[in-house]
Amino acid sequence: MADHGERRSGLRRRWAGALVGLLVLALSTGIAGPARAAEPPVRATLVGPVDGGTTGSTNPTLQVAASDPDGGSLSVRFEGRPAGATVPGGGGGAFSLVVLPDTQNYTYSNRQGIITQQAQWIVANRAALNTAFVAQIGDLVSNYDNVAQWVNVSTGLKPLDDAGVPTSVIPGNHDFDNATGAVGLYDTYFPVSRYAGAAWTPSTATYGGYLGQNQFGPDPVDRRNMDNYALFSAGGTDFLMLNLEWEAPPDVLDWADRVLDHHPDRTVILTTHSYVSITGGLRTIAQRTGGTAPAALWSSFVSTHCQIKLVLSGHEHSGDLGEARRTDTNTCGQPVHGILTDYQSRPNGGDGWLRYYTFDPAAGTMTASTYSPRLGRFETDADSAFSLPFPFATGTPAPFVPIGTVQVASGGIAATSWPGLADDTAYEWRAVVDDGTSSTVSDTWTLRTPPRTEVLRDEFRRSVTGGWGSADTGQRWATSVPAASAVDGERGTLTVPPGTTRTAKPTDVLLTDGTVEADLRIGTAPSGSGTYVSLLGRDAGSQSYRAKLTFRAGGSTVLAITRNAAGTDTALAALTLPGSVPAGSTLRVRFQQSGTAPTTLRASAWLAAGAEPAGWMLTATDATAALQPAGGVGLDAYVSGTATAAQSLQVDRFTVVRPGGIEPPANRAPTARIATPVVSGRTVRLDGSGSTDPDGSVTGWRWSFGDGGSADGVTAERTYAADGTYPVTLPVTDDDWATATATATVTVSAPPPVTELARDAFTRSVVNGWGPADAGGTWTVTGTVGRYSVSGGSARQSLSVVGSTAEAALTGVWAVAAETRVTVSWSRTAAAGKLYTSVVGRSVTSSSDYRVAVTVAGDGRPTLTLVRRVGGVETRLASVSPALTVTAGAPFRLAVRLTPVAGGTEFAARMWPAGATEPAAWAVTATDGTAALQAAGSVRLVSYLSSAATAPVETTFDDLLVTRP
Repeated sequence: MADHGERRSGLRRRWAGALVGLLVLALSTGIAGPARAAEPPVRATLVGPVDGGTTGSTNPTLQVAASDPDGGSLSVRFEGRPAGATVPGGGGGAFSLVVLPDTQNYTYSNRQGIITQQAQWIVANRAALNTAFVAQIGDLVSNYDNVAQWVNVSTGLKPLDDAGVPTSVIPGNHDFDNATGAVGLYDTYFPVSRYAGAAWTPSTATYGGYLGQNQFGPDPVDRRNMDNYALFSAGGTDFLMLNLEWEAPPDVLDWADRVLDHHPDRTVILTTHSYVSITGGLRTIAQRTGGTAPAALWSSFVSTHCQIKLVLSGHEHSGDLGEARRTDTNTCGQPVHGILTDYQSRPNGGDGWLRYYTFDPAAGTMTASTYSPRLGRFETDADSAFSLPFPFATGTPAPFVPIGTVQVASGGIAATSWPGLADDTAYEWRAVVDDGTSSTVSDTWTLRTPPRTEVLRDEFRRSVTGGWGSADTGQRWATSVPAASAVDGERGTLTVPPGTTRTAKPTDVLLTDGTVEADLRIGTAPSGSGTYVSLLGRDAGSQSYRAKLTFRAGGSTVLAITRNAAGTDTALAALTLPGSVPAGSTLRVRFQQSGTAPTTLRASAWLAAGAEPAGWMLTATDATAALQPAGGVGLDAYVSGTATAAQSLQVDRFTVVRPGGIEPPANRAPTARIATPVVSGRTVRLDGSGSTDPDGSVTGWRWSFGDGGSADGVTAERTYAADGTYPVTLPVTDDDWATATATATVTVSAPPPVTELARDAFTRSVVNGWGPADAGGTWTVTGTVGRYSVSGGSARQSLSVVGSTAEAALTGVWAVAAETRVTVSWSRTAAAGKLYTSVVGRSVTSSSDYRVAVTVAGDGRPTLTLVRRVGGVETRLASVSPALTVTAGAPFRLAVRLTPVAGGTEFAARMWPAGATEPAAWAVTATDGTAALQAAGSVRLVSYLSSAATAPVETTFDDLLVTRP
């Protein structure tokens, strides 16, 4: 590793030389830095059917949401296979992984050919070694600001791209500005587009994604290809190659956590520039400010992710030394190998030495070989040639086979049917989204087809609190009040207070013809006007057919067939059961519906300990139009409001059987509706809550805003970047995965110019106060003036006495509608006591205001709380915990908006890292109509030192701006 101070000396001279070298090389070879290409599609997300659930037929409809950052049309290929199916003969064959250690000393013009020689050797020997992947492990160049070196290494590795060899690179400490972390030339020559659009072979190898893609939720930073991952399959095993920058900071590791969480079934190989030292140890002190030392990387990340089996690194070298390895045991009790290879101190910048590992699934080993294409020989000492255990799962998974391919616009829902599946069989499926340039592969989901006759069975032989869990046949029970429902290992129970109704309904059951049967009993003798228990058929939420039992005081029980609409029962047939049914006795109830327009309904009920009736006890017919489509099943219980105590309904042997050979009827599609859009400047609020489903419920809403953006949810808000008219589409999905789409047109224009109320860059020097702001009046401080100062371009509130408060008010601002933005940072972390800071957006009096309170917990996670304060009494209106981590000295921007609306004030806030783009959406909002606060007020900045803190704190403020929205 070259010394950093030496590397910076003579920068101008080397930069000029680099430009000359670049011009000569470009003219002679025609090689230039890779141009940016289109982003790959986003990985498809599941719409239906429910992952792991049982479908309603052996011809299920598969649905995914597909989108592309670049918009346009997408091809979605659905693929599937039987779950757990393997290729005859089991395990996969041997394969290799090639590692290219630090190439930095090959990037000088007299050695550039060594990189090309290495790449050409890899391509030439790919078939013989069965090479599955090539990993470069950092320090691509010697000087991150030297263009010629980047051109040399980019050109040297190009044969791998041309041959479609799956390859990844990572930045070492020489590849970027360690002080600022800036991506720089690394992104010019090794951008996402170089790998995301690569035509790798075989097609099972794909570029997975990068930090900054927002692939698994919002990413706090955009590191582009600095931190990335790839997927490949070899030896009957699915691998994930996780590639992290040198001494990855915490936000990188947070992203890596999400990557692994979304690929739980993949074996992970981690590459990072620095891990094992030349002595085989792990450094305990980070060399990079804000970075993670190798020992901490092991303890906080590698050891806790039991998918990680191998860690590959470079960076460490001393003369001819640059090889070491170690094996540690992770939290699952499994071995993790860490291996160092770095030859840069050897003659000619490393003499072209590289390392490849041959994995043998049959033997469960990985064997290291060290070879130099330049010298044409192997190195065979114990540090260079060795074998380590590497167990593989037995059996090679069967390949996915195509189901169907559909075209869909970005942001839309792609659907296809999967016909011909076997009864009662588990299947796996996935979706491949292709934009014509690159493709992405989704997660793998599972489904089970139903038996031909038995749709649902549950004998409740489990223990669950707060619900009923899942039935024996896989359907999930939904209970109306989970806290009032449980399973005790023998029965499911619902606790029903007087005057209330409790329901339990299984998901993924939809039929017209079928029989519902259950064993029911009530725990205590009924009181008041009785206890009412119903088995439901063709249930659509607001209407259903029912077999209804009325348990009356004194022991008599009435069985009825009813039609229920909007909570009102109409009896179609009824009788009183013979004899009495004492509390604690089990009644077996059977309810059947068949045919449509009219529907024939039959019901029977008898003591489970007695004889079953010879025929149906009740029969009725009905042709009510709303109840002719397919519907769900379930049960509910109601206890009379005049009852003296709560009742316990106990359920066992709940089954649903469909007549043999009868498949459920086609689901009726929902209707999508968009309410009149609310437009404010370039911001539009959208509402799809008016969407309906005639035979179930709407379960999914996906908005496309007409500018390439999209969002999920019943409502959405979009701020457009430019004036214009945009087409908005809303595809909705019902509970059986059918879709419908509504459209609307919105016209937006920029809001009127912003009125500045106050501004302060704090460029002055003040002791014992804050002095006059740049605009907006003079700051008034509260309490000990020594707590306040301004210097070095920022204002400070310094607290050393626990339980004390500092407060600075800008009383020259006096407004009802105002947006306040300010930068805030803290001198320490919250490990020595929570951090408390408030931005008061409207202070009507010294004790009455609206404020956003920022609280930072011991783990560094902040919480934003919207607070109403009247007469010194605080009331929390809403709160949110953004995905941020506060460190000592790290600046964050806070924004607070107070806007008068009908009946009060709309209150909103957000927080983001200083220097990053301000988020478009407010993180937390609330509306409040407290009369005492619906007046103009001033702006205040407040900090507080907790009485539980063990260290003082200095809160720094900068770049205050108050505007009228």
